[in-house]
Amino acid sequence: MNRPFFLLLLCFAITVMARPVWAEDAPASSGSLALFQTLPSDPPPEAITRDSHYWISNEQRLDLFHDSAKDKGGVYIGVGSDQNYLLAGWAKSEVLVLMDFDQKIVDLHKVYKVAFLNAPNKEEFVKLWLAPANEQLRGLIKEAHSEPKTQRAVLQAHRTAQRHVARRFRKVIKQMESAQLPSFLTDDGQYNHIRNLYRSGKVFMVSGNLTVTGTMKAIGNAVEKAGMKVRILYVSNAEQYFRVRPPFRDNIKSLPSDDKSIVIRTNGWTGLALVEDTGYHYNVQSLESFKLFVAHPRTRSFSGMLKQATPSDIYGFSTLNAAPADTSAESRKRSSDRQRAEKKILAGVSRPRDASDASDESAQLRAENKELRDQERAEKKRIREAKRAEKRAAKKRVREAKRAERAQARDERRRLRKDKRSKRKLERDA
Repeated sequence: MNRPFFLLLLCFAITVMARPVWAEDAPASSGSLALFQTLPSDPPPEAITRDSHYWISNEQRLDLFHDSAKDKGGVYIGVGSDQNYLLAGWAKSEVLVLMDFDQKIVDLHKVYKVAFLNAPNKEEFVKLWLAPANEQLRGLIKEAHSEPKTQRAVLQAHRTAQRHVARRFRKVIKQMESAQLPSFLTDDGQYNHIRNLYRSGKVFMVSGNLTVTGTMKAIGNAVEKAGMKVRILYVSNAEQYFRVRPPFRDNIKSLPSDDKSIVIRTNGWTGLALVEDTGYHYNVQSLESFKLFVAHPRTRSFSGMLKQATPSDIYGFSTLNAAPADTSAESRKRSSDRQRAEKKILAGVSRPRDASDASDESAQLRAENKELRDQERAEKKRIREAKRAEKRAAKKRVREAKRAERAQARDERRRLRKDKRSKRKLERDA
């Protein structure tokens, strides 16, 4: 074999071997992500859940999601705070969209961005969240955000969340070590992956609402234009607080997906099997299955859907990859008709006309409404009881403080009287 022919054959072999196995898994270029940079924000909600800012996750068994999330790649969409970095590290996601309807959590992610960009390794990253490094991290935030309003918001997020995040990191490290799983807090590869996503401009933070037409549709459009797929949609336990309505149906439908795409969720409804000592049911569902359920006319809440999930060997953890029980052509037609009617009702145009299956659907809807009301009442009852307990504890603390003050005052008066008696005695003796 002559030398030129050999070199030509070698070049051809290298070219063939260098071709990607899966075209859809090719890394996104910065040019294809332009629409992510202009994602619109949804209007802020009238009220946030329980009037509380969830600075850290309270889901204690996220390790249950490791095997499902591992090496998914693609686009990651998630609500909440620190748990997104854990899941995205396992998934080796190519693009992160961190969305929450609470602007305070979006501001907190801006603190995370500063910390990731300025900490060359996981050890320095964890240290930046400790109290001794407060002034250092706040200085870095001021350098990164010169606009006064944004700077104040991000500094306030850090001031409020710092001690919670530091405590959460200690807990996550302990939990993942116990589960013998790597995480972005303990594994150099995962930490560097998240940090490199920030450094290459592939992490996008936006204030958005799952149930509103706006941000979610824009995300779906951006993913499609980038030629990518949503591989993980993490909704936490948000589904406890709303029902399936047309905007939500449309939002989920708009997300580009494939057979690798999944939905990761938790749910604290009392009717579900809850993982011990966590207060949550943990579920993984294929995104294709979720789309079918959301499009189905009888899907009004998520409790009925989760009752069709397949339980695992771990009590309180389930998977769902099937379609709804009724997927006939007639059912799909009813689904389309019902969704059109719902949109008209939402717009105040008309009310739905009677249909042949109206009585069955009404009975199903009444049952689902009753179940949802029962769940809401139970949740409100827990909140009321917690508030009462807090008020009782506060009153008890006030009473004890007053008793202590009165006792101290009595002791002081006794001391004064004793001093006076001693003084008079000395005067008489003199």
